[in-house]
Amino acid sequence: MAFYTPLVDQWTLLNPTKKIAAGVCGLVLLALALTLFILKPIWDKRVELQEDVLRGRERLSQIQKTLAQIKQFQQDLAQIDLQLKEVTAVLPESQEIPELLKSVSSSGQQNALEFLLFKPEPEIPREFITEVPVGVQLKGHYHQMAVFFDQIRRLPRLINVHNLEMGTYDEKSAQMTARCQLVTYKLLSPPAETPGQPLPSPPASGTQTAPPESKPK
Repeated sequence: MAFYTPLVDQWTLLNPTKKIAAGVCGLVLLALALTLFILKPIWDKRVELQEDVLRGRERLSQIQKTLAQIKQFQQDLAQIDLQLKEVTAVLPESQEIPELLKSVSSSGQQNALEFLLFKPEPEIPREFITEVPVGVQLKGHYHQMAVFFDQIRRLPRLINVHNLEMGTYDEKSAQMTARCQLVTYKLLSPPAETPGQPLPSPPASGTQTAPPESKPK
C-alpha cells in the first residue's frame, strides 16, 4: 500500500484536464491491448475463412466445368460410337469379302457383261481400315454397264468405284469397254479369317481367267 500512496497523492494533485487526458490514454491503451490480443486473432480467422470460401468457390467452379466437359465428352463419345456402328455395318468382315466379290462378278454376268480382267490387288492399310482393291475390265453395252455399277452402289456392303475409264464405243457390236478399280474396306483388326477361304479367281474370258461363278440358288 505504501507504493500506491505517492501515486494516489499525485493523482489527487492533478487538475481535472490532466485527469481526463490520463483517463483517455488509459482507454486507448486498453483498446489497443484488446485489439492486439483479442480482436486481431478473431479478424485473422475471419480473413482466413473468407480465403477458404473463395478457394472453395473456385474449386467448385472448376469441378462444374470439369463435369460439363465430361458430359460433353460422353455425348461426343456416344456420337462417335454411333458413327462407328454405322460405318461397321457397311464394312464387310474379312470372311465376307470373297462372297462380296462373287456377288460383284455374278452381277456382271447377270447383266451380260464380259469380264476381261478381274484381278484382286494387294491390300492397302490405312489409319483405321484396310482397302481391298480389285482391278476390273468389262466389255458390254453401255446400259448394261450403268445397271451393273448401280447394283454395286446398292450392295449392303460398301464398294467404291475408282479410276473409271470408258473405252471406245464399237458401233458394229454396240459395245464398249470399261476399266476401273473396285475398292471395298475392312477394319484393321477384324475377326480372324476362316482358314482355306481364298479370294475369288479372275475371269476366264479373253486372255485373263474367268470371274468366280456364283453359287446355285
